[in-house]
Amino acid sequence: MGPTPRGPLLLAVLFCVARLACGNASQAQADPFDSPLRCVEPPHWSSGGVSPMTEGRGNVTVVALLQASCSFCLSQASRLEILRQDLAADGLADIDFLVVNSGGWRSRLLSYQLSNRVSFPVYEEGYFTSIWETLHGGKDDILVYDRCGFLTYQLRMPYSFLTYSFVEGAIRVTYHGDDPCNCSIGESQMTTKVPPVEDGMEDNQALKRNETLQSDDFETNITTNSSREVEPAGNITVASSSRTTNNPSNMTEAEPESEPESEPESEPEPEPETEPEVRLKELKKLHRHHDKQYDPKK
Repeated sequence: MGPTPRGPLLLAVLFCVARLACGNASQAQADPFDSPLRCVEPPHWSSGGVSPMTEGRGNVTVVALLQASCSFCLSQASRLEILRQDLAADGLADIDFLVVNSGGWRSRLLSYQLSNRVSFPVYEEGYFTSIWETLHGGKDDILVYDRCGFLTYQLRMPYSFLTYSFVEGAIRVTYHGDDPCNCSIGESQMTTKVPPVEDGMEDNQALKRNETLQSDDFETNITTNSSREVEPAGNITVASSSRTTNNPSNMTEAEPESEPESEPESEPEPEPETEPEVRLKELKKLHRHHDKQYDPKK
């Protein structure tokens, strides 16, 4: 037997390898969390007159599309509640969780089972409009929205299975502002918390005005207190003058306030020291009189 032709066989092998390589490359480039509504203005939807996406603007929002008649969906709801508690324990508290129940009649009847497993709202689909179709979602999908209301990640099975960490990772990335939509509402909230320069200058000026007012009030209080403290001095002078004029009414009025200060001025304590001098003067007068009486020259 002659040698078999290798050309067609090699071509077939090369074609299969190229096909596999192209398939792997396309799968690697495809984003499993992508959606036609990603990073675009989200569609409006409401349930029972409530618009959760509009009211939750400014917070990260997690929407789970579950079916109350499905036992796996009930276990997903319980795991989602545990995830919410874990995130809150880590300080990620401003995250809104919600569930949109399926619109089937059996799911409507068993909606209370979802509500018993979670502490966040459970919304029902409308009779004529489907929220799931509006969100381009399906059963067991979990959608993560940033603070601007844009869809950042839409996780489908098996990525939405809460035993894995895909949902938690998507929530944390969106919460810390590393989402693909580049939401800037977090920065605006920070600027609202920290006042701008002009407001700060006005506040500083107001503080300065308050300080000047307080200092003026302090000075006025000092002057009033000083004037009040000076008043007893006036009473002291009146009391001294009253003592000089020997007015008993003024003395009785001013004595309780001016006794300790007026004692050295009004009471003649040093006078007993002059008594010998007075006696000497009297003796001299007597002596002079005696001299005048018995003067031999006269």
